[in-house]
Amino acid sequence: MTMPNPYVFPSFNFYPKRLNEESQRIYQKYKDADIATPKQIMRKLPDLLDKIRKLKNDQEIIINFANKLKPIDINILSSEYPYESEDEVTVKKIILILNVKYTRVVGKRFWSHFQHIPDDQEVQNMLGYCFNNESDDFLALKQKVRQVYTNIFNHEKVILNIAIAVGAIKQPLLETFADWRIDQESRLAEKLWSYILFRYMRESWFITTQGADLIEEKLEYMPLSFYKQVMEQYLSANNFDDYNDQIMKQLISRLRDPREDKTQWHDMKETTISSVISWLHKHELFEFLDYDRFDYWKKYLRYISKLEVIESPPVAAMYFDEFVVLEFGEIGNAVYFYETAGFDKHIAPKLISKVYESTLKDPDAHFFIRKLSHTKGTWHSRFDRYMTNYLNGNFNIR
Repeated sequence: MTMPNPYVFPSFNFYPKRLNEESQRIYQKYKDADIATPKQIMRKLPDLLDKIRKLKNDQEIIINFANKLKPIDINILSSEYPYESEDEVTVKKIILILNVKYTRVVGKRFWSHFQHIPDDQEVQNMLGYCFNNESDDFLALKQKVRQVYTNIFNHEKVILNIAIAVGAIKQPLLETFADWRIDQESRLAEKLWSYILFRYMRESWFITTQGADLIEEKLEYMPLSFYKQVMEQYLSANNFDDYNDQIMKQLISRLRDPREDKTQWHDMKETTISSVISWLHKHELFEFLDYDRFDYWKKYLRYISKLEVIESPPVAAMYFDEFVVLEFGEIGNAVYFYETAGFDKHIAPKLISKVYESTLKDPDAHFFIRKLSHTKGTWHSRFDRYMTNYLNGNFNIR
């Protein structure tokens, strides 16, 4: 029998995952040519900042100092922006130095900074300088995109104007962001999405082009106050019949059913809330009625102020302010019309599960208006004549 060798150890493979991830991060940040290594940055940056801090705030002195700096110094200064611990005067000096000793590496660095701190005014100003002075192949942009950027960075409201320009292209934003060299995971992309949703959600093509799944994802984590502003734009610009079901289900999930709880709807317009309620009514009737009857009643949805539906027996009470329409789920039942006041007092309390249908049919009641049957092929036009009169308050039509 062979004895095991006590000096043979099991193999062990170690993969430094965190170290590798950090190496990749550093590589991505400093991958441009002639850039300083992290070790050089750690060694040179404090001394460099100290010298700039001590410079007299005089343009000529700062320019003379800039002209003595080496490329590695400029690379370090552009890479390490912003300088949170430095005062505004020192930062202004650094920006002047980077303008004086500008290289393409500076431009690329500030384009990267723009992705993560897009609101920084110094970053925007530097990019304005870049687009005014760089050659046409800067960032490998298409010529038309390059021209738009040049114009935008020479004016105010840079992010808003990028959003307007990007959204107006009417193609999937993921494709447009790639063409415009916008990192899809950046703070810039997040802000652009917010502006674009606010401006373009109202357009009929937008959801179709971008896809409801992606829009729902972007809306889901949007702060509630801004989310409601975006949805107000969308809801008020479109007919409730054209609302996207997926987007609407998310809306009801976030703000709740306004028929039951209006707490989250407090700063939305009443007309908007009414449209949402009509959309809810539409879906309830769609689930309740066969297609022929649903197709008829959906044109009156905007007049329905309240809808009550019970499943057993299947019956729906559609309130039209001054009168109520009772539609029974089972085909073959006539539709009953009642005046609202009498219906609420005498029949509405009986509208509960397991009630006998005959209890809800009372043609002898003083508040009864009429019953109409769904005569095959002719009932739509006949119902329309009565509905037109009833909506105008004329219940005496014969």
